Amino acid sequence: MAKRRRKRTRKWAPRWEGARGERLNFRAPARIHDLLDHAAQRTGWTISAEIVHRLSQSFALPATPTHAVMALVGYAIDEITKSGRGKKTWLTDPTLFQEARRAAEAAFDLLAPPGEAVTAASRRDLDIPPGQAAFLVWWDEVRRYDPKTPIDATKPQRAAHQRRLRWLREALGSLPDRIKLWEQTGREAGRHFKTMAPLKEITDLLVERDKKGLSSQKLKNLQDLFSRAPEEVKQMLNPKDLSLPGPFHKMGLDKQIADLLVERDKKGLTPQRLKLLRDLYNQAPADVKQLFAGKMGLNKGEEPTS
Repeated sequence: MAKRRRKRTRKWAPRWEGARGERLNFRAPARIHDLLDHAAQRTGWTISAEIVHRLSQSFALPATPTHAVMALVGYAIDEITKSGRGKKTWLTDPTLFQEARRAAEAAFDLLAPPGEAVTAASRRDLDIPPGQAAFLVWWDEVRRYDPKTPIDATKPQRAAHQRRLRWLREALGSLPDRIKLWEQTGREAGRHFKTMAPLKEITDLLVERDKKGLSSQKLKNLQDLFSRAPEEVKQMLNPKDLSLPGPFHKMGLDKQIADLLVERDKKGLTPQRLKLLRDLYNQAPADVKQLFAGKMGLNKGEEPTS
């Protein structure tokens, strides 16, 4: 007896947008329904999940003049590719690439505003980032992004950025894994980023420890993260004794007080610097005060008052 084939169950795909919320009912043309159905079959999702996915993408990619111009350039390049030779594209054929570059240059030449650009120094004063660097930073972030990363729907701005990254990463296909930037392909950069991922978490905990101290649970978390971190991360951080919960933000006061005391004993302090010494001593933690408790005497040349 032939085995009955199990019907494939479509998923809501909660990893993308979190729990389901409000219910919406609307009518759509048969053509749109068919397109959604085919797309949902490819992903194994429900049609509802596919609709949410595509609506989220539409909000993540706003309709601005910049996006419209880049879309026009894209359409022009695609037309060039269609009229090219066989299956070659502007990404694989030098001649098609040259014409694609000319299409992009034509757009910028057409839209160039009147006047002259400022110098590099003035640009830095205006906080305008270099265009090449801005593109490369975006490319690096997109190529490292894992499309399976859950969307953080609790933070709208972060969620919108994640949707942009996911859409771009999926649209670029295998291209980021073939192109080398800073001597790494996208796959290599992604692996390196995952290796270095503990760095930020450890750094954040170290900063918190220095400023306000850590609870016993957070201190244990810091110790566990540091023990599992790669050697290159440990060498980069080289923190203080990890058995101490902190804080350490006032520990630098001991050197400031000591320096002022040496200056006082050698040549005396001006009234302003004497006030600074006393203020620093009053602000210091008890353990720092104990170090200098017997040394906070008179300024050089100062007579005791009766």
